[in-house]
Amino acid sequence: MGRVLSPMVLQSLYQSEAVDQNSYPLVEFFSDLNNSIITKENTDIYGRNLQRNYVDTLIKLIDNKNSDKSDVSAIVRGNLNTIKKDLLAKNTSNDLVSKYHNEDLVFRIEKALDPK
Repeated sequence: MGRVLSPMVLQSLYQSEAVDQNSYPLVEFFSDLNNSIITKENTDIYGRNLQRNYVDTLIKLIDNKNSDKSDVSAIVRGNLNTIKKDLLAKNTSNDLVSKYHNEDLVFRIEKALDPK
């Protein structure tokens, strides 16, 4: 996860949008990751670990005191809000572990976005 979501990779994707109309937009990159990682129903222990790792990696990107001055951090924050909305919408599962897991991820995201 760290390699795919490294600041260098994200910045490179973002910058390539400015010079190549056929590039892979960063927003679409995050949408594809969300669809592959977050929106699955009743994930097993491995899927939950992947989701937790994904969210924690995104949080580290916005917690970085030396965060970049481009739109990348804004896009990461927006993606965390999207993930939060997706988790809240699907938190009607009968699987108690999945429900608690989703609530935990929402808590982590809220704490990162509003660290009061």
